[in-house]
Amino acid sequence: MKTVFVLALLVAVASAAFVDNAFIERGSLELSQIFVKAQCDNFGKCKGSPVLSLSITNDQTECLNHCKFGPYQSYCKWITFDQDTGLCELFEDCNLSDTGDCETCISSEVYCEKSTDPVCYVSGLCEGFAIKITKPSVYECLDICKSYSDESLCGWISYSQETQLCLLLDRCSLDPSNEEFVSAQVTCDSNSG
Repeated sequence: MKTVFVLALLVAVASAAFVDNAFIERGSLELSQIFVKAQCDNFGKCKGSPVLSLSITNDQTECLNHCKFGPYQSYCKWITFDQDTGLCELFEDCNLSDTGDCETCISSEVYCEKSTDPVCYVSGLCEGFAIKITKPSVYECLDICKSYSDESLCGWISYSQETQLCLLLDRCSLDPSNEEFVSAQVTCDSNSG
């Protein structure tokens, strides 16, 4: 009976690994994610690895979005966010220190997500089928997207302040190298009114 259980367990693990390999091939998931839960919201600062980027962000979610969708997305695996100063540091690796270095710092792996956290105003162009219109601000562009009752019609925007081009998209494959554009999910807050 134990042999059957162990064999069934191995088949289940192999199936999970096989299914997740499709995600791995698309670059959405790493093998370590299959068996190890991401380390999220650790108090302390990453050390021992060079800082890929420094910026000021409004919150930890925005900092995570810089890691996931910014120009360092292929290297960034960890963030440290200082809740007092808004300093966002991106890292390829992390050795967590004690909080003595930074009592208000929170460090997380890039895989830490909350399903309620939208991707808001990140640098880059969403690629895909788009409706193109001209709007004077990114917030008006987002308001137009919000006016659709169904996210399958408009779930994302990409906006160019330079050309005032507003792209309404159903989904987003983000190209962070196109820094002329800013992209956001329809669920982001707009400051237009």
